[in-house]
Amino acid sequence: MRTLCRIEAAEFLKCDQSTVGELVATGELPCAKIGRAQVFMEDDLINYLRKETSKQTAARLSAIEASAELPRRPIGRPRNKLPKLDCEI
Repeated sequence: MRTLCRIEAAEFLKCDQSTVGELVATGELPCAKIGRAQVFMEDDLINYLRKETSKQTAARLSAIEASAELPRRPIGRPRNKLPKLDCEI
């Protein structure tokens, strides 16, 4: 099992170090404080990513389903009906 510092955890998650700090403060991302350093286990970061991926995918799917239930409105301006002409061709 590999451990990472806060900088490495941020690089692993492809985010800023302040985002990692916020996730730790809210309890969403587990870490251990050893002395002054925050130490993250790679397995915990992977589990966090899997959980977030599932949550965000479910949210996108429910948004798609909700939009499918709404009546579709035509795109663009409504067209004017052509007048009926009383001439023969």
